[in-house]
Amino acid sequence: MNLVMIPFHDWRKCAREGFRTRDAHWMEEFGRHPAVDKLLIVNRPLSLIEMTLFRRSRITPGGQIVARNGNAVVSQMSEKTFVLDIFVPELLRPIRLRRNWIPRVMEADGVSAAARWAMDRLDIADNEWSFLISQPIFVPLLQRNRDWPFSLDADDNLLKHPQYRSTPRLREYYDYCLANADAVFTNSVENRDFFRNQRKDAIWISNGVNTDHFATGETRPLPADMIEMRRPIVGYTGHMQEMVDVEATISVMRAFPDASFVFVGRQLNSAWLKALWREPNCYYLGDKHYREMPSYLSAFNVCFIPYSRERQHGGDPIKFYEYLAMGKPVVTTNIGGVSRFADYPQVRITETVAEFVEPLREFLGEIAAGRRLPTKPLPAECEWRTKADTMLQIISDRLKARRAAKEVA
Repeated sequence: MNLVMIPFHDWRKCAREGFRTRDAHWMEEFGRHPAVDKLLIVNRPLSLIEMTLFRRSRITPGGQIVARNGNAVVSQMSEKTFVLDIFVPELLRPIRLRRNWIPRVMEADGVSAAARWAMDRLDIADNEWSFLISQPIFVPLLQRNRDWPFSLDADDNLLKHPQYRSTPRLREYYDYCLANADAVFTNSVENRDFFRNQRKDAIWISNGVNTDHFATGETRPLPADMIEMRRPIVGYTGHMQEMVDVEATISVMRAFPDASFVFVGRQLNSAWLKALWREPNCYYLGDKHYREMPSYLSAFNVCFIPYSRERQHGGDPIKFYEYLAMGKPVVTTNIGGVSRFADYPQVRITETVAEFVEPLREFLGEIAAGRRLPTKPLPAECEWRTKADTMLQIISDRLKARRAAKEVA
């Protein structure tokens, strides 16, 4: 099977930061999966203003160019993985529309023509094939090409996301996917149930982990910016955004003045989090490349996810699986699919962040006493490679059903 994928976080971004998001893990797994013959990644179109301001290259670094056609370039990144870069010489509209520029540019003639050209150049349609989009903001491209088979893998619910929920026609894009996609996948039970109001066969495939990258028991170097840090250390990795319950987290930190609370990741809303960084035992270490994350997790005594249940986006936190893969005790609110792990001795789940105090006191007390905390290992079904098997099999089955229906018609 050939696969054409439009990830929310494209190859260019993942190469800079590390392949750490759900769509990034799919790109890695599909690119080495025996059921996939060719994988074409369609990067977000690159505008002139973005190239100028951020000094982005028109061509994704690290690959070998195999074809050019005007403003479109196909590069080979590995044996089976190819990347399509599309340059759009627009200057003002991307500034005016900001995030809303992506769905607008996806309906442009040049983007549609570039995608069709790349697929023809790689003989994608000569075999069983499908599109896979990671968010409905890419739907305008599919609406222009209604003959393309496609599936949706909805990472979080953008209708609840403060940065995207005001996107024009967003609900229409979701409706189009629910009415026309061969398969609809999502990363949480909450999203699955939401989609099943219109799409009864929506499929929940939870997030996972690559245990080769996050292996428990392996000796790792202590990051330089943590060498002088006071222990114990309670840590968080991931995006800093409105899901973090700032007020309650501050209250928790003040309950443990002798502990260091460490945050590692990119700030999506610095104003929201500013009050956290003023606390004397709070340390924001900035964003780190994904290859460095195991070293930071190894340095944490306890991991936590201080999310407000009211402000979460219906997603399943990848960091939770990475914490468990590293053998760390975890305190989290009841978000995503974490309730499935309530019987794990190293997991404590609460309804609010304010309730973190007691489980943290329990874990930190055991650590101070020198007692080893019991842990339960993650099952193989939590591996990204296992989940990729499931998704690809479902897509293949749906394509066969589509073909059979056409033959009957």
